[in-house]
Amino acid sequence: MTLLADGIAYNVPQTTDGTISTTTPIPGHIDRFDLLLIAGTQASDVYSYIDELSSTFLNLTGGATDVSVGFIPTENINMLKLYINGVESTILSVIPGTLGSINFTYPSVPSYGYYSFVVKLNGISIINSQIRYYKYIPKLFSDQLIIARSVLSYAGIVTNDPCSYPNYITCAQHNSMFLYVEKATVYNGGAFKNISEDLTAFWNATEINVMGNLFVLDYFYLNMYRFTKLKSLIITFQVNDIPSTAVFPSTLETLVLNTYGGSVNNRFFNSNLKQLNIYTALTGFNVSPCPVNNKLEKLFIPVTSTQGLPQNGFNLQSLDTLSISINSYQFTLPNDFDVQFPNIPNLEFRFGIQAGKNTFDFPSSVEQLTELTRFSVYGDGFYNPTKGYIDLLSSPPLSVFFSEVSQNYIVHANPGSIYYLTNSNVPVSIIDFSNYTSISVLYNNYVQPLPVNTINFNTVTELAFLNSGFYGSVPSEYCKVPLKSLYLMDNNLDGTAPSCFACFSTSEREMLLPNPYSNFNADTPRTCPSFSVETSNIIGSNVETLIVKVKGNDLGFSVSKAFPSSPDISISEPNTELTITIPPGLDTTSPFEYLFHDGLVSFSFILSYPSDSNILAKEILLKYYGISTSDPCTTSYITCKNDYIHPLDQYVDSVRVYLPSGSPVILTEDLTVFGNSSTIMLQGNIRVSDSFYFNLYKFDKLVSLYVDYQLTTVPTGIVYPQYCRFSILYYGGLVHDDLFKGLEGFYVSFSLPGYSIVSSFPVNTKVKWLSLPISPLGTLPTNGFNAPNIVSINNIIHDITDPSYIFPNNYNQFPNVYNIQFQFWPSTTVKLTYPLSVTTLPKLDTHIIYGDGFKSNSIGQFNFLTSSRLYLHLSQSSTLIKSCTQRPCITLPPGSSFSSYGNDFSLDLIDFSNYTDIRISNHIQSERKLLVNTINFDKILSIEIENSNFIGSIPEEYCSVPKLGKYGYGYGLKLANNKLNGTVPGCFKCVGGIFYATSLFPNTFLDFTPTDPPSCPTFCIDNTYNNIVATNSPTVITINGKSLGHSITPLSLLQPQAQISIPNKQIKITVPIGEGRDYKFTYYLQGPLNYSFTLSYSYEKPIITSFAFENGLLSCNGSGFSYGSNMGLVADGIAYTIPKTTNGSISVATTIPSNISRFDFELFVGNQSSGFYSYVDQLSKNYLNLTGGSTNVSGIDFVPTSDLTMLNLFINGIESTIISAQPGPLGSIKFNYPLASSYGHYSFVLQYKGVTILNSQVRYFKYVPKLFPDQLAVAKKLLEYSGITTDDPCSYPNYIKCVQHNSMFLYVEEAISYNGGSLVNVTVDLTTFWNASKISVMGNLIVLDSFYLNLNKFVRLNHLAISYQPSNIPAATILPNTLETLSLNMYGGSVDNRFFNSNLKQLDISFGVGDFSISPCPINNKLKKLYIPVTPTQGLPQNGFNLQSLDTLSISINDYQFALPNDFNVQFPNIPNLEFRFGAWSGKKTFGFPSSVEQLTKLKQLFIHGDGFITPSKGYIELLKSPPLTVWFNDVTQNYFVKANPGSSFVLMSSNVPLNNVDFKNYTSISVWYNNYVQELPVSTINFNTIKDITFTQSGFYGNVPSEYCKVPSKSLYLKSNNLNGTVPTCFVCFSTSEREMLLPNPYSNFNANTPRSCPSFNVEASSFVGSNEYTSVFTVKGTDLGFSVSKVSPLSPDVKISKPNTELVITLPPGVDTSISHQYLFHDGLISFTFTFSYPPLISSFSFNSNNELVISGSSFSPVLATIPNSFVINGASHQIATSSDGKIRVPPSIASKTTSFSFYVIVGSLQSNIVGYSTSTLLRADPVTGLNVRSGSATVTGNFGQYIDSLFSISINNEPCSFIQLTSNSVKVNYPVVSQFGSFPLKIYSNGQILTSTATYTNDFPPESEF
Repeated sequence: MTLLADGIAYNVPQTTDGTISTTTPIPGHIDRFDLLLIAGTQASDVYSYIDELSSTFLNLTGGATDVSVGFIPTENINMLKLYINGVESTILSVIPGTLGSINFTYPSVPSYGYYSFVVKLNGISIINSQIRYYKYIPKLFSDQLIIARSVLSYAGIVTNDPCSYPNYITCAQHNSMFLYVEKATVYNGGAFKNISEDLTAFWNATEINVMGNLFVLDYFYLNMYRFTKLKSLIITFQVNDIPSTAVFPSTLETLVLNTYGGSVNNRFFNSNLKQLNIYTALTGFNVSPCPVNNKLEKLFIPVTSTQGLPQNGFNLQSLDTLSISINSYQFTLPNDFDVQFPNIPNLEFRFGIQAGKNTFDFPSSVEQLTELTRFSVYGDGFYNPTKGYIDLLSSPPLSVFFSEVSQNYIVHANPGSIYYLTNSNVPVSIIDFSNYTSISVLYNNYVQPLPVNTINFNTVTELAFLNSGFYGSVPSEYCKVPLKSLYLMDNNLDGTAPSCFACFSTSEREMLLPNPYSNFNADTPRTCPSFSVETSNIIGSNVETLIVKVKGNDLGFSVSKAFPSSPDISISEPNTELTITIPPGLDTTSPFEYLFHDGLVSFSFILSYPSDSNILAKEILLKYYGISTSDPCTTSYITCKNDYIHPLDQYVDSVRVYLPSGSPVILTEDLTVFGNSSTIMLQGNIRVSDSFYFNLYKFDKLVSLYVDYQLTTVPTGIVYPQYCRFSILYYGGLVHDDLFKGLEGFYVSFSLPGYSIVSSFPVNTKVKWLSLPISPLGTLPTNGFNAPNIVSINNIIHDITDPSYIFPNNYNQFPNVYNIQFQFWPSTTVKLTYPLSVTTLPKLDTHIIYGDGFKSNSIGQFNFLTSSRLYLHLSQSSTLIKSCTQRPCITLPPGSSFSSYGNDFSLDLIDFSNYTDIRISNHIQSERKLLVNTINFDKILSIEIENSNFIGSIPEEYCSVPKLGKYGYGYGLKLANNKLNGTVPGCFKCVGGIFYATSLFPNTFLDFTPTDPPSCPTFCIDNTYNNIVATNSPTVITINGKSLGHSITPLSLLQPQAQISIPNKQIKITVPIGEGRDYKFTYYLQGPLNYSFTLSYSYEKPIITSFAFENGLLSCNGSGFSYGSNMGLVADGIAYTIPKTTNGSISVATTIPSNISRFDFELFVGNQSSGFYSYVDQLSKNYLNLTGGSTNVSGIDFVPTSDLTMLNLFINGIESTIISAQPGPLGSIKFNYPLASSYGHYSFVLQYKGVTILNSQVRYFKYVPKLFPDQLAVAKKLLEYSGITTDDPCSYPNYIKCVQHNSMFLYVEEAISYNGGSLVNVTVDLTTFWNASKISVMGNLIVLDSFYLNLNKFVRLNHLAISYQPSNIPAATILPNTLETLSLNMYGGSVDNRFFNSNLKQLDISFGVGDFSISPCPINNKLKKLYIPVTPTQGLPQNGFNLQSLDTLSISINDYQFALPNDFNVQFPNIPNLEFRFGAWSGKKTFGFPSSVEQLTKLKQLFIHGDGFITPSKGYIELLKSPPLTVWFNDVTQNYFVKANPGSSFVLMSSNVPLNNVDFKNYTSISVWYNNYVQELPVSTINFNTIKDITFTQSGFYGNVPSEYCKVPSKSLYLKSNNLNGTVPTCFVCFSTSEREMLLPNPYSNFNANTPRSCPSFNVEASSFVGSNEYTSVFTVKGTDLGFSVSKVSPLSPDVKISKPNTELVITLPPGVDTSISHQYLFHDGLISFTFTFSYPPLISSFSFNSNNELVISGSSFSPVLATIPNSFVINGASHQIATSSDGKIRVPPSIASKTTSFSFYVIVGSLQSNIVGYSTSTLLRADPVTGLNVRSGSATVTGNFGQYIDSLFSISINNEPCSFIQLTSNSVKVNYPVVSQFGSFPLKIYSNGQILTSTATYTNDFPPESEF
């Protein structure tokens, strides 16, 4: 058949089922086309496809709607008829034209689906199409609908369908009838508002976002508990604390408070939050100490000047990310990261723009973190540390990330670290990259050559220098980077490339280009002219395989054999070294060819083997040992090995020539015939000549050379075998350069006279193993960096007796050393200082000290955490540890081992927590208990503590120590031969005493003997383990318990492998790959006791995540597939066998027809089923857009119902809205689908009544949407005005900004048209951009009236800008409701009610031309900013006070022949922000300042741009009626003196104004930028007592800086970039680096950046102060150069703070009783230390008469016991000198103070007088009862007789609670009394003159205090 569609013919195959389709698609997206089917000689009617009809859905019950249908010829509805499903329908109205539409009623139909849609004109069909009926769409819950509509209004959205705005309100289906709000975003971009709506109406939402300028009320927080599903809550502004009773929902996992001014306390930490984000802190922000929390994973938190790091952060046990935001700059960052967050793995610093650049010191505590794996810095906030780098060596290898920085942050990290720098401007050449194996620098603009010397090319695995400013040549070292791991693209490398580049293949070159190399590009022919190999001759061995390394140049990255029989070869170091593996052989010479650079280069090696050495071996045996033998290999002096290739042949492997006695004999035999020997020993009295050494090169395989005596220097110039190690027992010569450069190992045991060592290592030192005597004869050479191969150093220390001898301390120069030993001989008699440089070695693995020769260093402790693990052995080395001054004395890295023998130091000096093996033997100490707290028993492998004085019980923790040693033999735990006399844990009893007979005994335990049989009552297992395991890889199941023993035995060897991972505590069972469920296996524990344990587990169920069906082949991907056995698949009712998978995918060839529309299949793995999945042909062919949308899918097979309330659809697990469903066996559904993150298959699940009826998949794809065709034409024309011709306007986003409308189309969001030529009319219809938000017509373009008359067509227009509108806007113009900003740069019409009655928030008119005028302002509460010109004919807008929301009035003046209006106070009396902007045409100094401005009372800012005003005749502008305000001048040349209220701010920019006569006294902030006037700094005009900040920068200031400038607060004085060429005040020299940076550059005569920091003029006027016994004293002290802050040395010292910068401090002295005490304080960050002395007067606290009738006075601050001047005791006015007794009391004899006489007295010490005390002899002292008290507390008067003399010794209490007294006399006291819990009488006690008076206080009232009424 033939189908004509849109005029094009398509072939259609014959049908088999009544349906047809074209074999090729109809191109493009067409709104409408006609189609006609021709079958044979007959043709169908003409039908029309109309896109709008296909996407319109009618309700089954009938109704009315409006549809666009294309061309409609008339609007006369009497000429038109409409038939739907053959039923005539009523046409209500018609819009004719090519885009015509019909409004009509439609009938009901019985079921969903397509029905005919026919329109007839005068009886003739003009439209023959179809339309679809749909089902009921559920509605939003009514209460949620009300709230959703209301909150959308904040965003300017008015709608009855909030769910149609998914960016704000996301709805989900609750049931068939209702939707609910799942996500809600409330946004307001205008003025701040409170949210009055009850958001808890969305109680089942999962996400709530309150964005923009909105505040939530306390009610919201107090009702948060109502949310049942809320997971994420975002609040932009929360300026105060969240109510204390607010409860976070248990479901809430993410909380974001972008800006917060409250407390982060236990409400946060005790919740279920996993992520807490706070970026900006407001006043009131604080963080409480963190409690224990195992849920919070990510914490984004700001630090401020008042809030440092959260305290006790270590309690956040699951925290993996800590992100610190810094948004201000006047404070010091916290420095306790290692204390609060010691285990944090990911640490970030994020600097906001308000933090400034390079303003913060780097917190040194970060350098103490030990578990960092990533360290990130965003922004340029840090200074580089003073030491020049950040030290992160305490952490393991980590990733270092910097972004948007402009200075080097050099980070010292451990080997294996990764460095990443992006979007920065940094020189990297000085960064030490030697420990980084991966280095990436991207988008770094700094122009520089590539780094070389700072990179370790022996370890680097990747270099990526991309899109940056690198230039010059590529160093040859870059050839050493591994294959395809060097990225140099998109730099400016314009020098030469190394020769290796020319060898590179095309794929290798792509990583180096583009770059403008001078000798290399993509077309450079591939050659390799610099290829070379150092040697082609290789000598093999007769008996063993040799590994030969050969250096070369441009060797490439791989090499292949030309012939398979050639020896194996490989590139061991890229381009520079290859390795050949030579098998053993005999007497042959053969060439072997190899291919390099993919066959580009061919090279051959010549391989040869040496001859036999039997004869000489026999001669040596006869001469030196008297042995005659036919087979030398049978003796112990000659050893032989069998040849590898010829096993019956042997060669000499080692030779020993030994002369035990007699005279020394020189060796004459030519041992070179033993060329294959690995060992030569010349011992006893054998001596060797120099010729022997010169022939050593002939011993290719020589590894060990032993010479007992070498009395002279070993000759130089010797060529040593490649791997030779040379040992000399006694050496009397020079240890010279050749020995270091030629040998792998060099060992000397004893030095003889003549022994010495060169002072420094030579370059190219080869030696790896070194053992040398260290003594005054020779010490360890320097320049160890020249010896990078040294891995072991043994120091033999003897004959040191000089106490002044300095032991070498340069071991840090050997970074690759892993073994260091010190051996002290008794001939060393002094204690040497331990070389601390040993502790810095990163690879140190073994460290042994024999002998007691070391003492501690000055630091007093040993920290070896630089290395990864360490074995430390101390043998009789106690002094080293005992001389430690810090705890712990020794700290080793995790996994270390410790051994001690014969020492007597305290074990408490050592931190054992990182040790896995501990051995302590013969420890000489007093009795003590076994170590517990300092050992990590979960990691311990062995503990041996024996032959020492340990007592007590064995702790339970020792159960975790393995029973046997770590290699399966020996002791894991040994505690024998101690004095243990307590109990043992149950785990030991489980094994029995026999096993521990030698490891725990002898010891005398209370409950355990060597003969005790096994018994295990404490055995138990925790069965709460994970029992679901994977099918694709072995799974480890971890099971915990107690007294589990040390081994586990399976019932069968076929069971999963099990092991005890922590003895007695934990089991790990490895389950192999498999399938199925309900597996059970039995294991036995505790050896002979055979306690059984049954393991139960199941494999994961098979899940199919995606599948494909093509040509009968069904392929599936997923999880839970079998990797070990066949599987079963039932597809379309037929069973198939599927082999095991290897990669998580399976496929099977089925007999299912390829054209099948649907079939079901099910996968069986073991005894588990995947459940049914369905292949649906239409779903497989339907592609969804990543951005989401809607579509229709037919051919789904059976759809049971059209009732959407019974159906649910889930795509990728997300419930999707079903729009309509067509039921039946060929059913279809139309649905909305969600967005997806990437292309591919996603699950498609259809449910009926909650039961899955279709489990299938659908595919997402990428479609590039196009601009709407009508908008495309207009956009292209607009760009032509700007001189741009293009078919893709969206590629010019500065002019045309496009946004996606749906999956198919874009629309114009913003349009800017510009013409810089002559005036041109805009003739295109801009309303085509009807949904644009911004239209700008700029330059010489004129819009026509038709544009304004059609503005109402814009539905989203928010911003409209017209440069030139010389006439009035048409009167019928209606501004769109959405328009908020209108800019008419040049306007010649009327500003009338069309403007004021609109929704405009901002109106900008810069120039008034022609008939410009402004009507009086009506009442308007929307307009906020009004930019308006005044002209000779148009003054201020009248009735401006009606603009109720106006906050800014900007007046532009562009003419000069008129008077400015002067009615500001009348028209705009409440304006807060007033601006005057003078244009170039207004002239200079031509206008009088309007005096009415001075009458304004609410002005907060006055801004004057341009030089249009004349200074008022009175000489100033007076703004004293306004509150403190900001006065801002720009581009002026004269002073506008402004009198403003105190607290105002002054800003001057881009001007030329003298300032010395400006009165700044009321300004607390003064800023002057770019002021060219040459002048000195102002002084007398500034009030330095109130000033807060001064900025005088980039201006013409010169001369001295007055000393008054020292009074400006810290970091608030900016004097940068002036010409200050005089002197600076002394305070500047005290300033820190950060404070100085705000003053420089300037050419000061006595100060620059390098001036040493000192403070010679520092002075405090007073240093001694007397406090009070009773109240806090405050002292104000003047001084000079005091700085800005002061700190205490001791936290117990009284508070001292700087009250006035540099000139005054305040001391707060609490009440006290001490005598003179000195306290030290630090000024200028510790640069200055100063001591204050505080003293208190004497205090009498009590007195009594003793048996001798002496008056005994107790108190404090009496004169010292033996003081020359005693106390003055004054009684009734008479003074007596009485010394202080030895017990600190004063005893007054009866002759001075009689017990029988009343008197008053006090004490004077020096000039200080104590309190006055009275004594009365009255015996009638009493206290009267008091009644009528209030249980809520209050005040009352107590009467009685309290004695004649009452003073500070008087006190009163009620119910044992002290009362404060208000007024006191001898017979009454008025007191504040305490609260009690009930009515009744309570005891009243008065203490007076040493007597106790008792009475009662009765409470009878209960009423609120006056403050509550």
